[in-house]
Amino acid sequence: MNKDERVAELAAKLTATQHTDRIWVKGEFQELSVKRAPTELLHLNDDNRRFRAEAQAAAADLGRRLDPTSNPDDELSIISLLLDRDPHVENNNVVGKPHKESIALKLDWEKRGQERPFWVRPDGLVLNGNRRLAMIKRAQAELGDEFSPWVNIVVFSEEDYDDDVIFDLEATEQLTEGLKVRYSDINVLLTLRDAAERVDVDWADAESIKMTASRIQHLVNNDPSYAEIQLNAVKYMNLYLEDLGFPGEYHRLQRTVERFREVGKTMSAVEADDESRADLMLRVMFAAIQANSTNLDIRVIRRMWREKPDEFDRLYGDVEDLEDEEEPEVEAEPEEPVILDEDEDEDDREDTGEAPVAPDYPKHAVKRALDNAVQTFNDSQKRDKRLHVLSASSRLEHISTEDLQDHLGSGAEATKLREAVKTIVAWADEMRRLVEDEAES
Repeated sequence: MNKDERVAELAAKLTATQHTDRIWVKGEFQELSVKRAPTELLHLNDDNRRFRAEAQAAAADLGRRLDPTSNPDDELSIISLLLDRDPHVENNNVVGKPHKESIALKLDWEKRGQERPFWVRPDGLVLNGNRRLAMIKRAQAELGDEFSPWVNIVVFSEEDYDDDVIFDLEATEQLTEGLKVRYSDINVLLTLRDAAERVDVDWADAESIKMTASRIQHLVNNDPSYAEIQLNAVKYMNLYLEDLGFPGEYHRLQRTVERFREVGKTMSAVEADDESRADLMLRVMFAAIQANSTNLDIRVIRRMWREKPDEFDRLYGDVEDLEDEEEPEVEAEPEEPVILDEDEDEDDREDTGEAPVAPDYPKHAVKRALDNAVQTFNDSQKRDKRLHVLSASSRLEHISTEDLQDHLGSGAEATKLREAVKTIVAWADEMRRLVEDEAES
């Protein structure tokens, strides 16, 4: 069935109601007529911004875009993207486990029925209400077509409500949705990216980003500063993906958004106050992303740049040496995988992902350099030097000569390691005199 046929079939089956829905659209509240429609004539929106990154990941794994209108299996995949936690591709379909919020949605529907009408195009494509429609379709598959065979809808014609109006209408409703299930962080950013590009943002111009943030602030509770932070995160996500040869493949950055927010904050500060270090900082920032440093580590590096620029320059030099050398990296001992609790809230897992890494990137060596710089800076903020000694002692007692001898060959990291050992030996020689003098007295 083509689009015109779907339009004709839905129009023929619509029935009037006495109700209207008060909707903010085109800069004012309008009372729009509510109709009754057969649920079977409504179609899930495969371009739903709620699961943009997840759908992109599924399409990459499947080698094609999901098409729920013509493929029943793809409709099941869209339902899983909308209702399930950790959706992933298995046997050419997207599957997952029902999210607790989806179970609660069904129970609430069974108890109270439909509270708000679906917003749809004349051909039955759902603009707002896709989670509820997905819940109904899944319930109908389990319980039969008698589960909510008719629903209330508001129809938005393409003549009266073009794509720009619908985008603003949908984004405003979904991003300020109160107690509804919110978008994941990356899908919020992608929606704000779309909004910014609709008003012709210049991603290379900081002033353009600031002005754009003011224009789209209504999507984030009228907070232009927050909007600017999100747009800067998008800017550096774009640059990072382009750098690695994956332009536009945002699904690769799922659960890394908080790190890119910190990158955006850092680069904005450096470009405003210390432009001569901007290129250096961007290299360190992208090194931190590739090394899977945390957002808190990135925040410390920003403090290091402000408070101890010499230490920051030293860190940049270490990163540059490690990235530029041709020696193969000695692999680190594998770390224990992080086991995610099935009952863990999605909010607690937002920044647990790993970004893509350039081929042959010395990830482990760079991570050690960054961790050491961050730890050194943090230690410098502690005034109790006795704590440093106790901490160093407890760490060093677990290291034998056998642990180090295979890591003192050639290369930038080996050179740094030998220098570190020499520093420790020189410090120990000096402290030995202190301990011996104390013993003699």
